[in-house]
Amino acid sequence: MRYETIVLNEERNVTLTAMVQGVGGEFRGISDRPAVLVIPGGGYLFCSDREADPVATAYLRAGYHAFILRYSVGADAAWPRPLQDYEEAMSLIRERADEWHVILDKIAVVGFSAGGHLAGAAATLAKRRPAAAVLGYAVLRDGKLCRYLSREQAVAVGFLKNEVGPAAVQLKDRHGNTAVLEILSGESRVRPVWEDGALKGLSVSAQVRACVLELGGPRRT
Repeated sequence: MRYETIVLNEERNVTLTAMVQGVGGEFRGISDRPAVLVIPGGGYLFCSDREADPVATAYLRAGYHAFILRYSVGADAAWPRPLQDYEEAMSLIRERADEWHVILDKIAVVGFSAGGHLAGAAATLAKRRPAAAVLGYAVLRDGKLCRYLSREQAVAVGFLKNEVGPAAVQLKDRHGNTAVLEILSGESRVRPVWEDGALKGLSVSAQVRACVLELGGPRRT
């Protein structure tokens, strides 16, 4: 296992942590692996540790490479900075795909709460969209966000209507190629991102199974 933490923006403390598994050799027959980019929540005030490494570890067990994006938060979270952080992270993963043995068309994002909003934005608004997005209790509507943030904080990250940036994921691309996976009442299924639904009884194992069902496992020779 190779661990690497890459600073994407030193001023805003934006980092990408890479957890890259081996291929070939003892991993007989495996030439490349799918990857997941984990985007933890925290109300755009901080990045939650409990929605970072534990989630990445579950995907590692499923044979994926795992990456964790710790994006702009707090006073630095004004939109579209978090989306720009995602773009930079995804660009880096794609640029180093040969080195890291990443299957380019099998890179998913997994986000929780505010990180779920960013994952939803990545799936619908980004230039470099993921192949799949798993949204865990994602903040997809501005009303839900306002239960957690003050109006000033919500305005700062562009979540209120008529403010800078999208009001949550109100800008939706119904013609995109991203599969959005949600776990609803323990049942996994593929749902378009514009069909907002609350994630209940989320288990990481069920979430991983849903992603593997959509993207498959490592590439074998």
